[in-house]
Amino acid sequence: MKKLILILALIMPITLCAQEVDKKEQTTFEKFTSSIGSIVKFYDYSMPKLSSQYQTATVEVRKVISGSQSSCFLHIEFKPYQRSEQSAFIAAGDLVEMKKALEELKTLSASDGTGEADYMENKFRIKDGSYIGYYISKNKAGDKEPTWYFNINGYNGGILYFNTADTLLDCFTGAIAKINAIK
Repeated sequence: MKKLILILALIMPITLCAQEVDKKEQTTFEKFTSSIGSIVKFYDYSMPKLSSQYQTATVEVRKVISGSQSSCFLHIEFKPYQRSEQSAFIAAGDLVEMKKALEELKTLSASDGTGEADYMENKFRIKDGSYIGYYISKNKAGDKEPTWYFNINGYNGGILYFNTADTLLDCFTGAIAKINAIK
Protein backbone atom coordinates (compact mmCIF):
# COMPACT_ATOMS: atom_id res chain seq x y z
CA MET A 1 0.00 0.00 0.00
CA LYS A 2 2.85 2.35 0.85
CA LYS A 3 4.41 1.68 -2.55
CA LEU A 4 1.15 2.52 -4.29
CA ILE A 5 0.87 5.82 -2.43
CA LEU A 6 4.52 6.62 -3.24
CA ILE A 7 3.95 5.85 -6.93
CA LEU A 8 0.81 8.02 -7.00
CA ALA A 9 2.67 10.84 -5.25
CA LEU A 10 5.35 10.71 -7.95
CA ILE A 11 2.95 10.43 -10.89
CA MET A 12 0.41 13.09 -9.83
CA PRO A 13 2.67 16.14 -10.40
CA ILE A 14 3.60 14.80 -13.83
CA THR A 15 -0.03 14.33 -14.86
CA LEU A 16 -1.02 17.74 -13.50
CA CYS A 17 1.77 19.42 -15.48
CA ALA A 18 0.83 17.49 -18.59
CA GLN A 19 -2.71 18.85 -18.41
CA GLU A 20 -1.54 22.49 -18.37
CA VAL A 21 -1.61 23.60 -21.97
CA ASP A 22 -0.26 27.00 -22.89
CA LYS A 23 -3.37 28.42 -24.51
CA LYS A 24 -2.92 31.57 -26.54
CA GLU A 25 -5.91 33.85 -26.25
CA GLN A 26 -7.82 34.09 -29.51
CA THR A 27 -7.89 37.36 -31.43
CA THR A 28 -11.15 39.07 -32.29
CA PHE A 29 -10.88 37.67 -35.83
CA GLU A 30 -10.26 34.12 -34.60
CA LYS A 31 -13.20 34.31 -32.18
CA PHE A 32 -15.53 35.59 -34.88
CA THR A 33 -14.52 33.03 -37.52
CA SER A 34 -14.42 29.97 -35.26
CA SER A 35 -18.16 29.51 -34.94
CA ILE A 36 -19.10 25.86 -34.74
CA GLY A 37 -22.27 24.88 -36.56
CA SER A 38 -22.37 28.03 -38.74
CA ILE A 39 -21.44 28.70 -42.32
CA VAL A 40 -18.71 31.33 -42.46
CA LYS A 41 -18.27 33.43 -45.63
CA PHE A 42 -15.25 35.61 -46.44
CA TYR A 43 -15.21 38.55 -48.85
CA ASP A 44 -11.88 40.26 -49.57
CA TYR A 45 -11.51 43.77 -51.00
CA SER A 46 -8.02 44.78 -52.14
CA MET A 47 -6.67 48.12 -50.95
CA PRO A 48 -3.56 50.05 -52.04
CA LYS A 49 -0.30 48.51 -50.81
CA LEU A 50 1.27 49.99 -47.70
CA SER A 51 4.87 51.00 -48.41
CA SER A 52 7.11 51.36 -45.41
CA GLN A 53 10.83 52.14 -45.18
CA TYR A 54 11.89 48.51 -45.62
CA GLN A 55 8.90 46.43 -46.78
CA THR A 56 5.69 46.70 -48.71
CA ALA A 57 2.60 45.21 -47.11
CA THR A 58 -0.45 43.82 -48.85
CA VAL A 59 -3.63 45.40 -47.49
CA GLU A 60 -7.23 44.29 -47.84
CA VAL A 61 -10.53 44.68 -46.09
CA ARG A 62 -12.15 41.37 -45.22
CA LYS A 63 -15.87 41.11 -44.60
CA VAL A 64 -16.85 38.00 -42.68
CA ILE A 65 -20.37 36.66 -42.35
CA SER A 66 -20.81 34.02 -39.68
CA GLY A 67 -24.35 32.75 -39.47
CA SER A 68 -26.51 35.87 -39.17
CA GLN A 69 -23.71 38.16 -37.97
CA SER A 70 -21.19 40.10 -40.06
CA SER A 71 -18.03 41.98 -39.23
CA CYS A 72 -15.20 43.68 -41.13
CA PHE A 73 -11.45 43.57 -40.56
CA LEU A 74 -8.34 45.25 -41.95
CA HIS A 75 -5.95 42.51 -43.08
CA ILE A 76 -2.25 43.44 -43.38
CA GLU A 77 0.39 40.97 -44.52
CA PHE A 78 4.10 41.27 -45.35
CA LYS A 79 7.29 39.24 -45.27
CA PRO A 80 10.11 40.74 -43.20
CA TYR A 81 13.67 40.14 -44.36
CA GLN A 82 14.70 36.53 -43.60
CA ARG A 83 11.64 35.89 -41.41
CA SER A 84 8.33 34.16 -41.82
CA GLU A 85 5.37 36.02 -43.24
CA GLN A 86 3.57 38.32 -40.79
CA SER A 87 -0.19 38.79 -40.92
CA ALA A 88 -2.81 40.50 -38.75
CA PHE A 89 -6.54 41.16 -38.79
CA ILE A 90 -7.70 44.34 -37.08
CA ALA A 91 -11.39 44.67 -36.22
CA ALA A 92 -13.23 47.68 -37.67
CA GLY A 93 -13.83 49.22 -34.22
CA ASP A 94 -10.17 48.85 -33.28
CA LEU A 95 -9.17 50.37 -36.62
CA VAL A 96 -11.25 53.49 -35.87
CA GLU A 97 -9.61 53.75 -32.44
CA MET A 98 -6.14 53.33 -33.98
CA LYS A 99 -6.85 56.11 -36.47
CA LYS A 100 -7.98 58.47 -33.68
CA ALA A 101 -4.90 57.58 -31.63
CA LEU A 102 -2.62 58.08 -34.62
CA GLU A 103 -4.04 61.56 -35.20
CA GLU A 104 -3.41 62.40 -31.54
CA LEU A 105 0.09 60.89 -31.64
CA LYS A 106 0.86 62.99 -34.72
CA THR A 107 -0.04 66.14 -32.76
CA LEU A 108 2.01 65.03 -29.74
CA SER A 109 5.09 64.25 -31.84
CA ALA A 110 5.61 67.94 -32.64
CA SER A 111 6.23 68.81 -29.00
CA ASP A 112 7.86 65.52 -27.98
CA GLY A 113 10.90 66.20 -30.19
CA THR A 114 11.80 69.37 -28.32
CA GLY A 115 12.80 67.75 -25.01
CA GLU A 116 16.28 67.01 -23.73
CA ALA A 117 15.91 63.22 -23.65
CA ASP A 118 18.10 61.23 -26.01
CA TYR A 119 15.24 58.83 -26.65
CA MET A 120 11.48 58.90 -26.13
CA GLU A 121 8.66 56.69 -27.36
CA ASN A 122 4.89 57.07 -27.52
CA LYS A 123 2.49 54.29 -28.61
CA PHE A 124 -1.09 53.03 -28.65
CA ARG A 125 -2.01 49.33 -28.34
CA ILE A 126 -5.25 47.49 -29.12
CA LYS A 127 -6.48 44.40 -27.24
CA ASP A 128 -5.34 41.99 -29.98
CA GLY A 129 -1.72 43.13 -29.52
CA SER A 130 -1.11 45.37 -32.54
CA TYR A 131 0.23 48.81 -31.80
CA ILE A 132 1.22 52.04 -33.51
CA GLY A 133 3.52 54.78 -32.37
CA TYR A 134 6.75 56.61 -32.83
CA TYR A 135 10.12 57.03 -31.20
CA ILE A 136 12.42 60.00 -31.27
CA SER A 137 16.13 59.40 -30.97
CA LYS A 138 18.96 61.89 -31.42
CA ASN A 139 20.97 61.15 -34.54
CA LYS A 140 24.66 62.02 -35.12
CA ALA A 141 23.77 65.55 -36.22
CA GLY A 142 21.69 66.07 -33.06
CA ASP A 143 18.40 66.09 -34.99
CA LYS A 144 15.38 64.49 -33.37
CA GLU A 145 12.83 63.47 -36.01
CA PRO A 146 10.19 60.86 -35.13
CA THR A 147 10.30 57.40 -36.68
CA TRP A 148 6.79 55.97 -36.94
CA TYR A 149 6.01 52.26 -36.63
CA PHE A 150 3.13 49.84 -36.90
CA ASN A 151 3.63 46.55 -35.06
CA ILE A 152 0.96 44.30 -36.50
CA ASN A 153 1.52 41.27 -34.25
CA GLY A 154 2.42 42.60 -30.83
CA TYR A 155 5.21 40.56 -29.29
CA ASN A 156 5.50 38.25 -32.32
CA GLY A 157 7.32 40.83 -34.43
CA GLY A 158 6.04 42.19 -37.70
CA ILE A 159 7.02 45.86 -37.49
CA LEU A 160 6.66 48.34 -40.35
CA TYR A 161 8.58 51.66 -40.09
CA PHE A 162 7.55 54.97 -41.67
CA ASN A 163 9.05 58.46 -42.04
CA THR A 164 5.68 60.12 -41.42
CA ALA A 165 2.37 59.20 -39.85
CA ASP A 166 0.53 60.26 -43.03
CA THR A 167 1.15 56.94 -44.81
CA LEU A 168 -0.58 55.05 -42.01
CA LEU A 169 -3.35 57.63 -41.72
CA ASP A 170 -4.08 57.28 -45.44
CA CYS A 171 -4.22 53.48 -45.10
CA PHE A 172 -6.54 53.60 -42.08
CA THR A 173 -8.78 56.27 -43.64
CA GLY A 174 -9.12 54.29 -46.88
CA ALA A 175 -9.89 51.07 -45.04
CA ILE A 176 -12.52 52.73 -42.84
CA ALA A 177 -14.17 54.24 -45.94
CA LYS A 178 -14.21 50.81 -47.62
CA ILE A 179 -15.67 49.17 -44.50
CA ASN A 180 -18.43 51.78 -44.34
CA ALA A 181 -19.18 51.23 -48.04
CA ILE A 182 -19.54 47.43 -47.78
CA LYS A 183 -21.45 47.18 -44.49
